[in-house]
Amino acid sequence: MKISGDWRCRGPSLGVVANFLRIAEDESMFYLLNQTPEEFENWFAEHGFPGYRARQVQNWVFKKRAAGFDEMTDLPLALRTQLAESFRIWSAEIAAHQKAEDGSEKLLLKLHDGEGVECVLLRDDRHHCTACISTQVGCSMGCVFCATGLDGVIRNLTVGEIIEQMLQLQRLLTAEERLSNIVVMGMGEPLMNLDALMPALAAARSSVSRTANTSRATPARRLVFVVRK
Repeated sequence: MKISGDWRCRGPSLGVVANFLRIAEDESMFYLLNQTPEEFENWFAEHGFPGYRARQVQNWVFKKRAAGFDEMTDLPLALRTQLAESFRIWSAEIAAHQKAEDGSEKLLLKLHDGEGVECVLLRDDRHHCTACISTQVGCSMGCVFCATGLDGVIRNLTVGEIIEQMLQLQRLLTAEERLSNIVVMGMGEPLMNLDALMPALAAARSSVSRTANTSRATPARRLVFVVRK
């Protein structure tokens, strides 16, 4: 789905998933969210920084909801400068943001190639927050009740593009709120992009284990995944 100025929300389509190493519009920069933990730590070793700095950056991105490297104040200025020159945290921009009376919020994300995907934040009366994400641009399944598949599938999302949906939705939360569920029921067929989906969900789970004692996790800190069949 190409984003144009006259975009309209087309029914129940949501979601996120992916895995390119560099973003298309700037081959000189790495897309941080597509990096595996090992690749990211290797960059720090190659540039003479200790490995724990990589975990500090991940903590800022996944837990503290940092928008840029300049916010990561426990990193040396020289490191923040090098990171900003080498990596881009985000590859998409928010093209539309809709809010409903029940607290739900929907984002239309414009990807680096001009395609668009939707993701949704759902809130319930028990203070649970659910991220509903997409895995493909378009869909090949052809379900008659869904407008997503009208133009067929255009491409799979990358690992980073899936993770970015979760993080963009997380940035809509209040300071007291936490994501408690991730449902893969947005645009696309999740089982057709498992190679990107599973690492993205693993990254989400790892972000919780890095920032909480999961053996004693409260419901607000324990992520539950639901993948549509």
